[in-house]
Amino acid sequence: MNSKYQQMFLNNLQEKWEEFQEQQWNVDTDEVVHFFHQIAGTAGTIGLEEVSKVAADKLRKVEKDPESIHFKKSVEWLLHVGNGTQTDVSSSINISTVQTRQRGVLFLVDEDPLCLLYMRESLEHIGYHVVALTDPATAFEQFYDIEPDCILLDMQSNREHTFAAISQYLEVMNQHFVPIILMSYDDSKENRLSAYQSGADDFIVKNIEVDELAFRISRHVQKKTMINRYRYMDELTKVYNKSYTEVAYNQFHYDLDQHDMSFCMALVTIDQFKEVNERYGHLKGDQLLITTADFLSGYMNGNEVIIRHDGASFLLFLREKYAKGAQQRVKQIINDFSDLWVEGISEELILSMSSGLIKLEEKEKQLASALESVTKALAHAKHQGGNQLVVAGDHLGTIQKKINIAIVDDDEILRNILVRLITKIFAEKDYDVQVEAFREGLSFLASDSYQQDVPCLVILDRMLPRLDGLSVLKRLKENSLFNTYVLMLTNRKNEEDIILALQSGADDYLTKPFKYEDLESRVAMLVKRMV
Repeated sequence: MNSKYQQMFLNNLQEKWEEFQEQQWNVDTDEVVHFFHQIAGTAGTIGLEEVSKVAADKLRKVEKDPESIHFKKSVEWLLHVGNGTQTDVSSSINISTVQTRQRGVLFLVDEDPLCLLYMRESLEHIGYHVVALTDPATAFEQFYDIEPDCILLDMQSNREHTFAAISQYLEVMNQHFVPIILMSYDDSKENRLSAYQSGADDFIVKNIEVDELAFRISRHVQKKTMINRYRYMDELTKVYNKSYTEVAYNQFHYDLDQHDMSFCMALVTIDQFKEVNERYGHLKGDQLLITTADFLSGYMNGNEVIIRHDGASFLLFLREKYAKGAQQRVKQIINDFSDLWVEGISEELILSMSSGLIKLEEKEKQLASALESVTKALAHAKHQGGNQLVVAGDHLGTIQKKINIAIVDDDEILRNILVRLITKIFAEKDYDVQVEAFREGLSFLASDSYQQDVPCLVILDRMLPRLDGLSVLKRLKENSLFNTYVLMLTNRKNEEDIILALQSGADDYLTKPFKYEDLESRVAMLVKRMV
């Protein structure tokens, strides 16, 4: 795998030489520093250690004294060293020592798209789902949508930008026990100390072998999993977390069995929570969740339980013998919530809450069935406009979330295959999915598949007649009013297309030929972000 990326690297380096030649080598110091930093990091990652060492040496010199090196000769020397050290030996992964099961979700952040592609391919080969990003701030902003198990972050040429992003979100990362691993070509003591002082949990050198990297990541992910498994407190709101649901249910059900006592479960949610996140940011959304948990706790008796169920939803276990008493209490909660004061939000937005309620008086009633019923009741409350309570009952039907999916590909056979696969993926899921297929980009852009309030997932081929996939992508991303997510399809050999797609705003990409499992995994991840 290394030889392919080495050749791409050397081709890019040659193109850079020609670009600098056209500029008559009139390059400012910041661009020189960025150039050597990127070369040092990427070359070491893909096995060109000598090139990495030369670039790192030049970088140290130019940072101390910009006039100390001859830039043109330095670039020519890098080309000479690179062509002399390129190897066809593949950096293979020791499959016998690395488990190939699905291990978790990683955020991989590197400003160099070539290095990004190489590391993503390596890590996905050993079982991780990797979200590739080029900007640290973007990665942390998307944390709430994807909730990664680990973040691998390159110490970019603009280190202040990297450290500022870490500092802004470090408290949130610590609350969710998400480890941050910083990467750099520079293994100096000063650099390692800077990494740890910024809040990183680990530091690796970018020429690390893939199997060692896999074990380092695995240790952090396993520790995070262990902490989450054995802790019942929601780190943000300080109420019980979702893993406590079965424990609480069993405790309440024991009273039902032993003392013939009934109890009620109420699932409540903040109607405007998504709008709060979009208008005021996720940190303000966190503040709202904390305030809401405190608010709800004031309505709980000493032997009752409140659980943060999912996102902005809370599950309440109420010891009410009669359903009417529980209904009155939940209605009071909903009425009082509209008066809740959250600084920076309540001045502009009137908050409301919806709820579903179920009475548990059947000893054989299972938790999964109870949760399904109360969730269905809550969905009906929101569907009717929110700010109300709906009691669970058999008369309630299923309300599905609407999603549009547009497949844009000029290959008729592949279009038909994708339609069948997408239909299969959503066959048993609780979504109302409308799938449309288009032969080329202009007909898609003229349609109303994406020009409405319903979120739209676009599976977009790179090579299209009349208007290519990248041009379609750019038009979609230029209009922020449309709720679109783009999965770009590209030929495996065209890594340059992948780089352009990522830089143009693609949310993910899939290389041809692809497996059904890969398509299902990537579509599921994007849909989770959409809804």
